[in-house]
Amino acid sequence: MRFNNPLEIGWQLHALDAIMILINVVAVLYSIRQYRCGRPTYLVLWLSALFYGIILEFTTGMLISRSYIQGEFTAMLTTGSIPGYKTDMPFYILLLYPAINFLGFKLIESFGIRSILARAMSAGVFAILIDAPYVVNGPLSNVRWWQWLDWTLGGRHMFQYWYGWPMADAMWELTWPPLLMWLVWQWERRRAESTAEIATVKRSPLKTLIGFPLLIGLLVNTGGILLSFPIGIAIGFDLPHYPFVLAVALLLLVVLLYSDKQPVGLDRVGWILLAIHVVGYAIVTVANFAHQPVPAGQIVIVTIALVVTAILASYPGYRWRRQGSIIVGLGSAEMGQTAPKRDPDTARVAS
Repeated sequence: MRFNNPLEIGWQLHALDAIMILINVVAVLYSIRQYRCGRPTYLVLWLSALFYGIILEFTTGMLISRSYIQGEFTAMLTTGSIPGYKTDMPFYILLLYPAINFLGFKLIESFGIRSILARAMSAGVFAILIDAPYVVNGPLSNVRWWQWLDWTLGGRHMFQYWYGWPMADAMWELTWPPLLMWLVWQWERRRAESTAEIATVKRSPLKTLIGFPLLIGLLVNTGGILLSFPIGIAIGFDLPHYPFVLAVALLLLVVLLYSDKQPVGLDRVGWILLAIHVVGYAIVTVANFAHQPVPAGQIVIVTIALVVTAILASYPGYRWRRQGSIIVGLGSAEMGQTAPKRDPDTARVAS
């Protein structure tokens, strides 16, 4: 591991480090507390996302595709000294996947979607919204979190861009995080069906915190390739990528809107995570107005993503409070119909 002089690095790189560190610190502290209370799901999720990201970055990301060059952050992993790797990796990359998936998990959890499959598919909507501010801001010349390379395979370009956003990356966010969360929820369901669930957690922490997360990380990296087949078809036949991405995104949005759900609202930790995400990326995005030429398209995309994420995060709590008000109102009306009427002439206040 090596360190660069932080005074010689652009503030946008420090901002990204801060976003990733803060989200992960909150997520880990919350997960540990939940684990000690007998619910290891959040810690399993965080570790699964960590393993999934490490496996992906050290295989497809930096060894196979070589589709980007990372920026020079304060803390860098010296992967360039490993045979087969040409560049060093910023430390924040290890925190990126847990940050995106943990926030997405908390947001979709607040919707109270009953079906695990529908819940996981709906998570793809949040994954792409959460990823948008990162992936759109990242390659801008005044930000320089990384630089895209022209990745070709068999003479075909793997990336088609929309305001600097590779549509293959968008398809990845629509499919891989949902698979990760589906696997975690399936693990949680099977654990809940166990007759000795608390004892199992106490007796086998190694299996719970290493074995299952590592297995989930491996399954995501293999199964995710199969789920991304629409973009593979587009690449294979040299077709435009965006219709495939749009079709999958609309499908997941329909599932989110029309699935059977009982909203419970976002808890305090969820709001803290969302605030770090929104405020951090908003600062970086607003600063883009000072760059010439102003990247207007990118600013609009990021703004829409942040606003829509905040609106969707607010909806479950609004629905939960509204349903509570309706239930209270119906209960009061029913009591008013059945309760005996008081005679104002005979009513008295006890002295």
